Amino acid sequence: MEYTIKALADLAGVPPRTLRWYDREGLLRPLRTTEAGYRIYGPQEVNRLQDILFYRELGLELALCSNGGCCYDFAQGTSIFLSAMDHGIAQKLMDWLLGEEIPFLIHTPARTYRSPGAERIAKYDDRCEEERFSFTPGMSLEGLEILKLLAVQCDETKVVAQGETLFSKEELAICSSEREFVDFNPAGVTKGNGLRRLAAMKGWRMENILAMGDNFNDQTMLEAVGKSAAPANGMEQIKALAGFVTVPSGENPLAAAIDHFYPGLLEGI
Repeated sequence: MEYTIKALADLAGVPPRTLRWYDREGLLRPLRTTEAGYRIYGPQEVNRLQDILFYRELGLELALCSNGGCCYDFAQGTSIFLSAMDHGIAQKLMDWLLGEEIPFLIHTPARTYRSPGAERIAKYDDRCEEERFSFTPGMSLEGLEILKLLAVQCDETKVVAQGETLFSKEELAICSSEREFVDFNPAGVTKGNGLRRLAAMKGWRMENILAMGDNFNDQTMLEAVGKSAAPANGMEQIKALAGFVTVPSGENPLAAAIDHFYPGLLEGI
């Protein structure tokens, strides 16, 4: 059986915007998207949503977004903190990417903008403007809180190396998040630092925190916590950093990691 986003939202008792946000942040992707842009969900996605809601019932209601630059409380629908990129640096970065004909997305709290040549990416479509904005050198960024720029459809190794030559660590934090994707965040923004910031606000001890990641942008987070895990189908370098290699993504790796580090915690739930 397949569900539209409204049908699944009604079934789960959550608003459709929650499912859209889960998609944007990679928590719950649809089975497919129709030519008209509508999300369609199948049985596996329904099970995944049940897992998400299960963890939310445990009190896991906070999400670090934009590689730790923003913390979103999806119980309240608000951001607890966010780090915005300096407009001068953002303009310099866009001018370089445009000059190199490297497509990119600009992430803001309200929406995501595409540069000319950037292909549609399903998880960002509902935040993208219908028309592709033309970002040209000197374009005003007034009023935009830029969380990150995401270079897409590129040689990620080459773009990271070039970016680190053009920008210092005091200007940008640069990393690859997956194949053909490079993340440009405000200086000092990493998942590790975002988690430290959240822990300080909540009074949590880093050695008691469990984190799981599978790619290079997760490295600082895994290094920051006392309990780290990576799915079996994650990057080899990331698995080598993890204290525990759990089951592959798609087989509920977080539950397996929780059971490993905190035996019996999930029993009876």
